[in-house]
Amino acid sequence: MREEVREVKAVAFGGRWLAFLLVGGISYVGGYALWATIQMGAPLFDWLWYVPLLLFLVLLLLPYCLRFSRSRYLKLVYIVLLVWLVIGYNSLTPTQTLSLEDAPSLSLSFWFPGRIEQLSEGLLNDLTDAQSTLIIHVSLPLTHENQDYLISLLNQLAAHQIPVVLFVPASDFLSLPVYREWLESVAATAMFVQSAQLPNVCGVIGDAESPREARYAFPTTTAAALQIASDEMEAFLQEFHAVNPRMPLGVTASWPLFADQLDGDSDLAAFYQTAVDPPGNWGFVSVMNYTSYYPASWRPYLLARIIWGMERLYPEQSPIHFIGIAGGGFPWEPVLTFEDAVANARLSRALGVSEVVVFQLKGALDKHGEDFVERLHAAVNETDGTITLPFSRLASLWLFGTAVLDAMFDLLVGRLWLLLVWAAINFSIIWRQERQFKRAKQNLFTDNKIP
Repeated sequence: MREEVREVKAVAFGGRWLAFLLVGGISYVGGYALWATIQMGAPLFDWLWYVPLLLFLVLLLLPYCLRFSRSRYLKLVYIVLLVWLVIGYNSLTPTQTLSLEDAPSLSLSFWFPGRIEQLSEGLLNDLTDAQSTLIIHVSLPLTHENQDYLISLLNQLAAHQIPVVLFVPASDFLSLPVYREWLESVAATAMFVQSAQLPNVCGVIGDAESPREARYAFPTTTAAALQIASDEMEAFLQEFHAVNPRMPLGVTASWPLFADQLDGDSDLAAFYQTAVDPPGNWGFVSVMNYTSYYPASWRPYLLARIIWGMERLYPEQSPIHFIGIAGGGFPWEPVLTFEDAVANARLSRALGVSEVVVFQLKGALDKHGEDFVERLHAAVNETDGTITLPFSRLASLWLFGTAVLDAMFDLLVGRLWLLLVWAAINFSIIWRQERQFKRAKQNLFTDNKIP
């Protein structure tokens, strides 16, 4: 009987200790995510909702941790917080109205993986009128045949005064397993551009993504490899820009790979297994805002939040924003309608973005017609008026979740000592409470003992 009682007490003690540990985790992780949300430029009505959420979760666990009853006052606090959460979820979030009257024209660039035969004279004239830049794939290895084709393509574009950014691929994106392969390809491409004297090449870009097979890894397993890659890429970027001052080397990546800059570490980069920032000294940065992956109700606010966040992180670089997917891509990837692509571009223009890249032109021409560029330019830059920016709590929660993931890695990797200290402190608190409770119980039994 006594053994069973001891087991019950041990389980109860362990449960309270774990709950107390969870309180500390929620406070740290939630507090960081809230801070990151504010740093991303979220409006007051957005980030303020997370305050009652975190308070409710902490106050829900504390009575169990500290063994005090939930008084009517505490229950009233619960009710107030729940009402705040329900009302504030979407009801108190105004729809913002943005004006395009004084907004400068948006530079429309296009990712083009197609062949030279697909560039009709009419399309080239449309690209010239829109003052567009084309991102062209470099076919590797740079054999004589591939070089001759690329020279012919670039000369045709130069005749129409269309600048070009060269996309240098790698066998598995720009990721940790193949980053050296990518650096060698970039160096070879730069030498080719110099030797061929191609004046309309205005930059080189890489696509930083997770490896296809093993997309995610716990940060401790890749941290050493990431540090080596970051150091080598930083040295390469410095040398590249010194040798090629008129051909900046840039990168495109999804938002989480830039979010590490909010806390200055590289947890998310190690998780996704690719180096973006660090190394950080890119000639230009661009973020892939492929809103076609998300429900239509999420898209405007998700795009706006990422635009605000990138402006905060890179105030001097005018980040470029990829929008799409307007056509092409993998067969399973969802595609925007023409109206949705226009909405994304107009919202970007209203929020002060200087350049967007439409992904991708070949697929967009197949889906939306040969006059896609002309119609898009007219709809985005030749009409003003106002646009509305509706709020989406689910889009906000998705971004909040990214910050939560980053904070969890901070706590489990970089600040594990803090978690251990907190575990020791709450173990001591619960142990002392148990002793005091036991003494009080013994004193009660002694006082009530019949003489």
